[in-house]
This record gives sequence, C-alpha cells and structure tokens, in this order.
Amino acid sequence: MEAIHVNHDPKGWGPSSLKFPQIEGIKPTDDLTSLYSYIDFGQKVSKREEEQDDFFLVDNKLQSGSKLMSKYNQFFSKVGAAPKSRAAVPTRVTTVSRPITKRIYRDQTISIRSNWNMIAELSKPNNEKLSFEPGAGEDISQYGSILTYKRSQDTSVSALSTKILNTKITENRAFINSTASADPLLEALKDRGSVFITDTVLVTIMTMNRSVYPWDIQVTKSNGKIVFDKSEDSSLEQLTLNENNPEHMPDEDEPETSINNPKRLAEEAQRVNRVFFLNSVTEPSIEFGGKFNEENIPIALKYRKWQLSEGFGVIVRTEIDSVIEENDNKVHIKLFAVNEYDAKITGGYKEKLETKKGQIFANEIKNNSCKMSKWALKAYLAGVDFVKIGYVSRANPNFNDRHLLLHVQKIRTKDLMQDLNLSYVNGWGVFRAVVEIFKNQPDGRYVMVKDPLKPVVKIYTANEDHVEDFETR
Repeated sequence: MEAIHVNHDPKGWGPSSLKFPQIEGIKPTDDLTSLYSYIDFGQKVSKREEEQDDFFLVDNKLQSGSKLMSKYNQFFSKVGAAPKSRAAVPTRVTTVSRPITKRIYRDQTISIRSNWNMIAELSKPNNEKLSFEPGAGEDISQYGSILTYKRSQDTSVSALSTKILNTKITENRAFINSTASADPLLEALKDRGSVFITDTVLVTIMTMNRSVYPWDIQVTKSNGKIVFDKSEDSSLEQLTLNENNPEHMPDEDEPETSINNPKRLAEEAQRVNRVFFLNSVTEPSIEFGGKFNEENIPIALKYRKWQLSEGFGVIVRTEIDSVIEENDNKVHIKLFAVNEYDAKITGGYKEKLETKKGQIFANEIKNNSCKMSKWALKAYLAGVDFVKIGYVSRANPNFNDRHLLLHVQKIRTKDLMQDLNLSYVNGWGVFRAVVEIFKNQPDGRYVMVKDPLKPVVKIYTANEDHVEDFETR
C-alpha cells in the first residue's frame, strides 16, 4: 500500500490541511498501532465522509482510512500480534479480476421424443482412449473439375495492401450440399462398401471431443448397409466462431437481429469462406474425372475407401478445392478462411499480421480448435498436402457485408494437424466405435445427438412413426 511521510503540525496530527479524528484518551505522540481498538468499523460511512476520506498515521506513514477499513481484518490481525516497538505495515493485496460468466441456454438441434430409446452414450474421457489405424485410403472414383489457384494472391495481399471482399452476395455458383443418402454417386457405389458418409459428417464424429455446440446426425441401417446423414438445415454446415474459448464465445444474449448474434456470425463465416474461395481461383480449369449431374460446381469430388475390419469398408466423399503448380507438379489444395469480427478478441489482424503472424495463428487455434480440426481432417482425408488459410476482417466492425482480405497463409496439412495436437488415429478410433454400435443393432433408423451443455453424444433408436424427421433433400 502506497504511503507518504508527513511532518507533525504542533497544533494537531499531521498537516493543517488534513482533518484527523480526535479520539479521547489518545495523544498525538502516542503509538497509533492500538488505534483499531477505538474505531467501530461496523459503522456506515456517509457519502460526504467517503468524499473527504480520513487518514491515519501508521509507522509514520499517512494511510487512507477507506483503504484501511477495507483491509482491516488482514491488517489489524497482524498489528495486534506485533510488538509495539515494531508495528506491522499493511501490504497491497492484488485483486484478480474474473471473467464474466456468460449465460448458456442452448437448445437441442432435434427434439428427443419420449418413445425413443437411448442405446449408447459416448463421453469425452472414453473417446480419448480410442485408437485405430485404418491404413491408406483407396481411391474409388473422382468427378468434376478444379480451377487453378491465383498464386499472385499470396504476394499482393497483406495487412498494408488489403483486398476488398464483397460478402453481401455470393457469386451464383452451386456448392456441394447434398447428404450421403441423396448422393447418386454414392448410391452407385453401394456394392463397394458397407458404410457411406460424407467428409463433413465424418469429421464431425471424429472431432466430437472438441465440439461445444449441439448437433445431430441421422443414421439408417438397411440390409447391413449403414448410411450417415446430416439433417435438412443442419448445423453441421455452420462455421462457428470462438467455439473453444468460453471467454470469447459470441454472446447468446445478443438479439437475433444483431450481426453479432451467434447464428448470424456463423452465416457470415460461411459467406466469407465461399467468397474467399471464389476470389482465390481462376481459369484454366483441370478436368478431374466424370461430370456432375449438377451444374457449375467449382470443386472436384474424390470417393475414397478405408477398411474398418475384414470385408467391412467405409466409403467417404471428399472434396478438393483447387490446384497449384509446384516444381512442375500439380498440387491439390484446400481453401479456408478465418474471419475477425471483434479486434478485442483476436488482438487486431491488421495491426499484428505484419509482425506477429505466429501469435495470431496460435490465437485462432486456441479459439477455434474444433473448426480448424475439421478443416485439417477434411484435407487429410482427401489426400491434400497443403491448406491455404485466408485472414479476413470486417471493413467496418458495425457491418457484416464487406470484408478485407489481409493475409493468406500456406501450411502443410500434417503441420496443421500437429499444431492442433490432433490425432488422426484417435479420430478413426472414435468413428470405428460408433460404427460397431450400429453393426450390433437391427435394421432401422437412429439419431446421434450432441448434448448442448455437456461433452457427451447420445445415440437413440427412432421409431418408424417418426420417419419423417429423417427425410433429407
């Protein structure tokens, strides 16, 4: 506690400009270490007294009475035990500010019916012990064409030379959004495997230990074949912001009309990623295989197979975003973007990207571990060696339809997984455990539900009278 030395005024205690309380029986020259016995600290201090404050001399130092009163329990217990010749002096107590706990009231993404039966529960402690090495993936078929990456973007964009992205309207191009049961190309491969799934659904299961927000996955088993689907308007397509940092998670008390509402932020992140992708590729396009039934899709699909056990394989639809020339070789890449909506959380992309890229990258990994783990696994499952990550910030913090591209980072897929402390074999171990549960169940419809408040995933059987809940488009 800070203090100042003062000279005694012969007419009173201390300088004449300060008024000290006169206590009967105490002389100005007395040792003041016993002063506490004459003061009733239980008395309420009036507003006028607070403004004027009282001061006391302790060890010949002027101390604020208001500060002494707030710490009297600690201070005077020491004073009372000390000899008169060596009066104890109070020390400053550091106050640790605690972050404000945000209210959490998330709802399930699907209504749990009373006549559904829970058949299994997957918890984080048990999942962390799982491990399975599936071996190398086998390429089954591939379709579509991919555009060439704009190499100039890596050098022309920086925090000092930004690129404006109009994220209000996405270019009129289709993106793959179909689920496994609605994919005719997967349907054509039904005799080649036992489990059918898209990379979006697979990485959600693999990273369930890092999931905070709720989600649901629908599962159908028929004639021994198991199909994993996302529901219509599924939250699996949403790109969360700061999901893994409770202190910086979007405030769920924000009105639905606010641009910083969690749902609006997820929609913004989706638009930012798509616009970043479209601004990063150009002609010429490279034919990758057969053509889609859909039109104008600017990515390529690769269907790959892994063996979970003898004669029991899983076929996964993976995606490749673009291609780049590296030493006369065509290298496939994936494109993603992290976006800043509040500089107080990220530390300010524009201010730090030129000198502290590593700090910004580490901060994004900390805040968005789940989302970036899904990105890394998508790239690795597709056999893509490199990932390009764009750093995007709002041009104006109060508007979410105009953004600035500040930097593009290239990172090897394996290095990204290492930075995330992400175990590939653990992810496969979790997925294999899920498949084993359904292998031991009869044909029917099931649903996997991530608890909105706990790191738990529950599996339910769904009765036939609720088959409409599982219809996909």
